[in-house]
Formats: sequence, C-alpha cells, structure tokens
Amino acid sequence: MKLNLNLKLRQITLSLTIFSCVGMLTFIGTAVNAAPPNTEINTTQTINSNGLPGMTNTLNSAIAIANANQNANSVTNSTNTIAISSGTSINNGAINFVTNFTNQLDKASQAVTETANSLVNTAFGFLGVPYKFGGTDTETGIDCSALVMLIYKESLGMVLPRTAAEQAKASQSIDEKDLKPGDLVFYNTMKRTFSHVGIYIGDGKFIHAPRTGSIVRVEEMDQTYWKKRFDGARRVTAQSPSIQAH
Repeated sequence: MKLNLNLKLRQITLSLTIFSCVGMLTFIGTAVNAAPPNTEINTTQTINSNGLPGMTNTLNSAIAIANANQNANSVTNSTNTIAISSGTSINNGAINFVTNFTNQLDKASQAVTETANSLVNTAFGFLGVPYKFGGTDTETGIDCSALVMLIYKESLGMVLPRTAAEQAKASQSIDEKDLKPGDLVFYNTMKRTFSHVGIYIGDGKFIHAPRTGSIVRVEEMDQTYWKKRFDGARRVTAQSPSIQAH
C-alpha cells in the first residue's frame, strides 16, 4: 500500500513538472516572437534551480537559435528589399536612358532629313538654269560653285565661299559610302583638284552646273567620265569659320 502511494505521488510530481515545462516553453516561444530582433530573453530568471537538470541550458540554446533565425530572416528580407529596390532603380534608369537616347536620335535624324529635303528641293528649283562661267545670276547664268552657294543660302541661310576650291576647304571630308543628300561632291575637270562641285541628291546622283552651253542638270556618279574625275565627298558644317549663317 505504501509502495502504491509513493508511486502515485511520483506520477503526480512528474505530471506537474511536465505541465510546468510545457507552459514555460509556450511562454518563451511567445516572448521570442514578440521581441524585436537582437532582443535577448533571460530564461534563468524564469526557471528556478528546481527545474529539470539541463533544462535551463537547453531552453537558452533553443531561444538563441530562434533569435539567430529571426535575425537572419530580417537581414535576408532587408537585403531582398534593397536588391529589388536597386534593381528597379537600375532598370528604370536604363529604360529612361535608352528612351531619351532614342528620342534624341529620332530628333537628330528628323533634323538631318528635313535639312536634306530642304537642300534637294531647293536644288531642283535650279534645274534648267543656264551655265555661265563666273556667273551668279540665275537669269543670265551661273557656274557650279555659284549653284552650290545659292542653294545653301536659300535653303539653310548659310553663306559658303565663292569658289569650288574654297568650298572644299571649308567643308569636312567624308567617305563616298557615307554620302547623304545635301553633301558636296568634287571633281577634277580642269586638271586641278576641286575644280568642279555638285550637290549629292541620293541614289548615286548629283545635281550641278556642268559647262558652257549646258544647263543645271542631274548626273549619275557612276558614269565613266565622272568616276575617273571624282575628287572626293565633303560635308558642310556650321563650325567652319569660312561659312557664315544668316
């Protein structure tokens, strides 16, 4: 009878101990979740020396691991947020840069096209004007360099030098493959460089005032006569000190 009573007492004591430990673990888990990162919970004040052997150390270890995991998650989330934020900023910046650059290219291309169209359209207005060496009057006749000078002045308000050689000196050399409508093409027709000039109008053609007895007309650049005498292509820019804008 006494043995059974002692057994019952031990069972009751063990049950109470287990119940207390479970309750304590629940309380500590709640406290860990509620505590801000890096907050430490002192379990030695919660569990007295009468607890189960090693329980205090075990609980402290568990809490330390929980805190470490919570801090790690916090850092990971912050890092991800920064990465996402930075990535979004970089992506937006790249998109804005490309958009602005494309818009600038479009505007520049449009400006070049408008300039070329203006030059070519103005040049076509001189078709049929008679040639006259040294002439600058469309009524009596003009020469090659006068034609170029009049077209640039009328279409763009730019005043080019009077002679073909001076116009070559005042313009920028370019490769023939880079020719665009409005560029100048030069020829050696008088046994000297840059003795003749015309305006490229695209599709391998140029407009010019050829010689005495002829009129302003369009020629093919790949004709044998002009191919043999080709002196180079050049582009007029406003930066040349010899070119004035009006």
